[in-house]
Amino acid sequence: PNPPAPTRDYIVTAIIHLGTQNWEALIDDYIKLQFLPVDCDRKAVAPVMRRVLSPYLKGGGAKSMNFTALGQDLLQATLEIPFSIPPYVSLLARSIATLEGIALAGDPGYSLVSEAYPFVVRKLLQS
Repeated sequence: PNPPAPTRDYIVTAIIHLGTQNWEALIDDYIKLQFLPVDCDRKAVAPVMRRVLSPYLKGGGAKSMNFTALGQDLLQATLEIPFSIPPYVSLLARSIATLEGIALAGDPGYSLVSEAYPFVVRKLLQS
């Protein structure tokens, strides 16, 4: 099922904030998306987000990732910050991973966030 319109808007703003590495605004987005609780410790969350999410901004997709380090970061993140994944996100993440894999077959330097950014900006300007 598609997420409701407000949730789609929050995803769009989260992509903008991720692309600009605006961690404080991304925390707000994650609260709205119910990934983080409203009363989360922002000072603890921001550096964890920076550490875990920054590698995705470099391009190259899954091939460029060090999955051992990512797994350790994610495990550590679950000990440092309380977050949850809504059910629709799992389906969306699998779809995006599949599409990213297809894109990487044609361009090994493909960056999902960089490619999505112009679409997201147009979406924001149309709203």
